[in-house]
Amino acid sequence: MRKYWNALLYGNKKTKRILISVILLALAMIVGVVLAANGLGAIWGLLAAFAAIMDIVLIQSVRFGEVTMREKTAKEKVAEIKEKVFEDITQISAEDVKQLLLAYKVSSQHVPVLIDSYEAEGIRECPAYIWRDKGYLNMLLFEDKPRNLAIPMSKVTEISYKPAQPARPSFEYEKIHIPSFMNAAYMAYLPTYQEKVRDGKKKYIKNLYCIEPGIYITNTSAKNAAETLKIPFSFTGVLDNRYSYYYKEAYQTKILLLDRVLSAEDYKERIGALLKQMADSEMSFRDFTDDVERMVQARLITREVADYHTEYRQKKNMKRL
Repeated sequence: MRKYWNALLYGNKKTKRILISVILLALAMIVGVVLAANGLGAIWGLLAAFAAIMDIVLIQSVRFGEVTMREKTAKEKVAEIKEKVFEDITQISAEDVKQLLLAYKVSSQHVPVLIDSYEAEGIRECPAYIWRDKGYLNMLLFEDKPRNLAIPMSKVTEISYKPAQPARPSFEYEKIHIPSFMNAAYMAYLPTYQEKVRDGKKKYIKNLYCIEPGIYITNTSAKNAAETLKIPFSFTGVLDNRYSYYYKEAYQTKILLLDRVLSAEDYKERIGALLKQMADSEMSFRDFTDDVERMVQARLITREVADYHTEYRQKKNMKRL
């Protein structure tokens, strides 16, 4: 029975016509037998017999050796999935994504990110899954023709902060704004835009993060990238050497909070640990209070938090005497 089904699915036009005729004759035979049995005339019995004979003749005429009668192999199915081209990414469904995950053997540890640009590969405004596996950064890119890229982790050194990049909110990520599976999956990873006015002219900027070597992702994607790739953030050039290590750390932590890399609870925990480290350090009390005051002025901490840790430092000083 299986070979007939395969022939119907994968055979040539002639074979398919024959098999369809066989099915119709079989139905005619059944109808003839039923009507003859109900006393509606011998003619129906003759019709049933004729249909049965023709069925046998047609079945014998199908030469299965000349017909491709096989299901696609697993390898062929994977190749077909990888070669599929969509009109645009709004046509990629949840089922398509599921098939791509299987075809490219994507790790269960994958996370979503929005790639703003990766010039080396001609990528712009592309939703993707990334994961780390066997010494490589892997990316499944959801383009009109989805593809996979792998970059040695030896080249993926840090995630660097790229502030105040020019932006055009009305023209960026247009496909992500169209209702679709990609819209539902990636709206949360669109960049955070800031409006600025200079010389009476309004402009927009966005903060990006660059996975070296040159993969720019949105600020809302940075948390996933850092947690998955286990590489540090870099804030080169944000503050110069006039500022202490502790102030720089607090300032950079506030950037991560504003860019939604850290939650408010994460920020509170990190700042608390940093201030305690400051209070327990060998820095002078004057330097300590200067740094704490500077943090208050920059709104990195509240006055209450500053007073609490200043009092803690004073008690530490008294114990040292």
